[in-house]
Amino acid sequence: MAKILIVDDEKSIRRTLGEFLLADAHEVVEAEDADTALLRLQETEFDLVVTDIVLPRVTGVELLRRIHATAPHIQVVMMTGEPTIETATEALRMGATDYLFKPITKAAILRVVANAVRLKTLEDTQRRLEAENRAHQANLERLVEERTAGLTAANKSLAASRGLAFTLLDRTAAAKEQAEQTAAKLQREVTERQQAETSLRASEARFRAVTASATDAIISTDSAGNIVGWNGGAERIFGYTEAEVNGQPLTLLIPSRYQDGHLAGLARMQAGGARHVMGKTVEVGGRHQDGHEFPLELSLAEWQVAEGRFYTAIIRDITERKQAETERAKLEGQFHQAQKLELVGRLAGGVAHDFNNMIGAILGFVDLAMGQVDPAQPLFADLEQIRKAARRSADLTRQLLTFARREVIVPQVLDLNAAMEDLLKMLRRLIGEDINLAWLPATGLGPVKVDSTQIHQILANLCVNARDAIGRPAPLSAAPPPDGWVGKITIATGNAVLDEADCAKHPGVVPGEYVLLTVSDNGCGMDPETLTHIFEPFFTTKGVGAGTGLGLATVYGIVQQNHGFIQVDSAPGQGTTFKIYLPRHASQVPVTRPEAAGEPGLSSGETVLLVEDDPVMLDIARRVLERLGYTVLAARTPAEALRLAGAPGQELHLLLTDIVLPEMNGRELSRQLVSLHPKLKCLFMSGYTANDIALHGVLDQELHFIPKPFSVNDLAAKVREVLER
Repeated sequence: MAKILIVDDEKSIRRTLGEFLLADAHEVVEAEDADTALLRLQETEFDLVVTDIVLPRVTGVELLRRIHATAPHIQVVMMTGEPTIETATEALRMGATDYLFKPITKAAILRVVANAVRLKTLEDTQRRLEAENRAHQANLERLVEERTAGLTAANKSLAASRGLAFTLLDRTAAAKEQAEQTAAKLQREVTERQQAETSLRASEARFRAVTASATDAIISTDSAGNIVGWNGGAERIFGYTEAEVNGQPLTLLIPSRYQDGHLAGLARMQAGGARHVMGKTVEVGGRHQDGHEFPLELSLAEWQVAEGRFYTAIIRDITERKQAETERAKLEGQFHQAQKLELVGRLAGGVAHDFNNMIGAILGFVDLAMGQVDPAQPLFADLEQIRKAARRSADLTRQLLTFARREVIVPQVLDLNAAMEDLLKMLRRLIGEDINLAWLPATGLGPVKVDSTQIHQILANLCVNARDAIGRPAPLSAAPPPDGWVGKITIATGNAVLDEADCAKHPGVVPGEYVLLTVSDNGCGMDPETLTHIFEPFFTTKGVGAGTGLGLATVYGIVQQNHGFIQVDSAPGQGTTFKIYLPRHASQVPVTRPEAAGEPGLSSGETVLLVEDDPVMLDIARRVLERLGYTVLAARTPAEALRLAGAPGQELHLLLTDIVLPEMNGRELSRQLVSLHPKLKCLFMSGYTANDIALHGVLDQELHFIPKPFSVNDLAAKVREVLER
């Protein structure tokens, strides 16, 4: 695995991240500041550096700059405690591979490290291939030049020897001594010629051995463009033997759409032009004997002998490199898309949190007002409309929280097949009687750990989208449906096992066993451009007022929150298939079903300590509880709550507190109050889940929680439920 350097001035953070990475078989080295980190980098080769932005003396950004100046191949991930879009953008602009917001979970660090290691592997592979290509090209060009020089020298020697022999034939026999001297000289010339020929044959043998063993193709043509030289590498790359191509035009190896351009270039070279391509490496397309096309890298050289002008091309098949570049581009695109969705999710979660407090105030006051108005009066109907609008707003913010993975959930071990049986009737009503709903449950389906209400959300959103797609006209390019065509939605389950190759297509996904939930339809389908945006909040292809654009964003958030992933296949006129992979749970705990909430009840004389820093929410909750007969002690700060609880003889039955409070959080306040009142029961409330209560929005099953906004009946029922447990 990877060798990783962790740089942070807090030892606890270094130790925690180190334990996460060591458990995943990585090698970890720690450094408390930038100076120590640079020293470690001089001593050891690292694959990845994970550094905090804020460091003593030298900042993390300066450390990033120095690392890239000396070792640009090292991937650098920045950590920050300021989860803002500006901080993340600045880190990426400075050249960071990725970024992490504190507090950092094990899943987050492993996902980021996996992406960084994968990118480094692709970059190393590309550098290696480029280096090998340069070395092969230089070596083969040198051999071609040597052979050309040898042929030229041999031709000159042969021409000189022939001329001398013809001169001797014209000499007269009268000059015997001179003839003998000349004969001796001729003999020496012939011997030298034989030696030159022997040397030339040896050089040619060496050249043929080198070219025959070369993995690249070495192809020579005459000035007319006909093949006169063909090595083993060419046979391996193009599939033809030397006998099959000898004397054939080079266009045999060129795709038809490029042949005219090749012939025009050859004509320019024959006319003395187009010399700029000589000695350069260019990318072209080639055609194999079986007809398939593939990318090539070509370097061209020209040489001339007595027989005429010739050209030699050194050709390399770069299919593997192109595939690596395509895969890298795909991974980078997925990575940037995930970053964009993550940043939008953080923004959406913050906005939803603020809305929840305002909507909670509206719902509370409307419920109080409706309790004082006769239902027969027109004002009651107006108040009912206000409450409906507030509830619709609450549903929208809940969807935003789901996309941002901050909705409060209580995971349970579920059998998806059993959960689906309860949902089928509701889904059939949802899509209408004119669309067929097929249910294909798999036998032996593994369990999953997920909140059952989230399964309802996933299926409801996907089925509504499928219903709308079936009812929408197909693109003009698609064939119209045949007579008797009926819209159909198919829901299926199954088990799946993903290996490293499968996970490489989905950044952040780890190999293992998964449970597959598939929802497909035979509707209008989507084009590639639409597919790139479907999970973005507020993106919709429906008309104005027909959709919020949060349905698929909600599905995406739920799946991400449960450590799964989504695969979408669609084409215009071909329908759409969503495949949702959720991790298979190791436990075989029987399926648990949520208990039905009881009817709101009145107080039995209990005392409630209410802690809420928002004065409006504090007033609403106090008035509601007092109307139900509870004795309420209201406090806006933890200090005030501790003072009220510590009064002599004060009896408390329930603590109802917000999670995020000044001075200390609600969880810590509950611990201190339970030490004073051991039998005290606790109920937490918040606009979204804070890290003090939940990790990424997953609520501990032993704790009681009511999400904001809530109605009077919701609060009354939850308080009664907690007190009676």
